[in-house]
Amino acid sequence: MHRREVQAALQQERKRQARRAWIARGIGSTIMLGLLAAMAVAVIHAARTPQSTASAEIVAPKGVTSDGAIPVGDPGAPVRVTVYFDYMCPACGAFEKANGASLKALAAAGKARLELRPLRFLDPTSLGTAYSTRAANALATVAADSPSNLWAFHSALYAHQPQENSHGLTDAEIARYGEDAGVPSSVTSKFVDGRYAGWIRKMSDAALPTVESTPTVLINGSEFDGSLMIAGPLTEAIEAAVGRSK
Repeated sequence: MHRREVQAALQQERKRQARRAWIARGIGSTIMLGLLAAMAVAVIHAARTPQSTASAEIVAPKGVTSDGAIPVGDPGAPVRVTVYFDYMCPACGAFEKANGASLKALAAAGKARLELRPLRFLDPTSLGTAYSTRAANALATVAADSPSNLWAFHSALYAHQPQENSHGLTDAEIARYGEDAGVPSSVTSKFVDGRYAGWIRKMSDAALPTVESTPTVLINGSEFDGSLMIAGPLTEAIEAAVGRSK
């Protein structure tokens, strides 16, 4: 998804919030009606706010790099591959289908160290459920507490990727797919806490000025400008970088 589309979606969401606030101010003039309106707004807000995005605290998960990437593979691998993505993004789903298996193999072979950077750009398109944040928070939780199952869980989220402009998966569904991927229930039960939601927001806001679209892939810090939607070009570029490192 391109940055202009992200900014337009965020602007549209701000306009909707402003319109709702204007309507709320005009509900009534008496103290009793004002109290009733405030109570109603509070109840509606509590019902619509996902539990897993409630935390405003900024806590980075264990094991992330100093600049906020979730690492996969040998830290001493000769090539660093950075992937910016959003779990609601259809293009990211196509990228995963084309390149996920080869990236996993390159990391397992010690040729590449992957750096996953989940974003929340498409939160405004999940009909109020903040799906991108919830899914990214779940990944961060697995990275911190069950890292051996990280890639399997990452793949499972794409295997069950919801459509854009939908509510996305529920927290219970995310947890179930996590357990199917081998993540212990003692870890999936933490997803609803939203412990890393603030960190996800911070990392996404930091990426917004420079990441033009998702997915975006960097090889040793330089953006890969070949095709990301078909198998082959990215793998060949990574293998070439491995060769140059020898």
